[in-house]
Amino acid sequence: MAHTIERAPTGRAKCRACKQALVKDELRMGEETSNAFGAGTAMHWYHLACGARQRPEAFIAAWQDFEPLCDVADVKAQGTALLQTAELGKVYYRLQRFVRIERASSGRARCQGCRKLIEKGALRFVLQRIEDGMVAGAGFTHLDCAHAYAGAVDELVERVIGQSELDQESWSEVKVSVERQANLPREIKVPFRRTDVDGEEPQDEN
Repeated sequence: MAHTIERAPTGRAKCRACKQALVKDELRMGEETSNAFGAGTAMHWYHLACGARQRPEAFIAAWQDFEPLCDVADVKAQGTALLQTAELGKVYYRLQRFVRIERASSGRARCQGCRKLIEKGALRFVLQRIEDGMVAGAGFTHLDCAHAYAGAVDELVERVIGQSELDQESWSEVKVSVERQANLPREIKVPFRRTDVDGEEPQDEN
């Protein structure tokens, strides 16, 4: 697939990940995927930061093609920083799924880290998957279970702050928890496969 970085020709498109507008003339990342509605391929667009965080492999490929052509120092610096983010998310792939933090609206959801119920009103991370350009919810984790789920918490606050609405006291709680988990050894999570009743093996990464 051909992935690309270019300037948005209009301000009509929205980022596939955060659903916010892609501003005209702003750099955006395009990920080419199979067309879910017919033959051929489709291009899905992302803010550079959203692409690096949630579609790291596509971002890495796109930046490798774009970087040699870029002669703007600030853009190169931004891209280099985002490349490091993408490389991290490629290794600790579950980090790609963290998009927001919120207060639990009920006590029915289970944490993807510890599998226990998340108490109503407790802070929780919201997870999201993007596969073939389709966005779907992937559950939640307790505030203190982010490391248990992802194996690392690098840049976790930066990943969720843009789509989260918390008061200052709540953000302080988040940052204390993430800093504490950052002292834990990183752990690479390996995707596993589970055989279903028909004998096929659909990937189940939780």
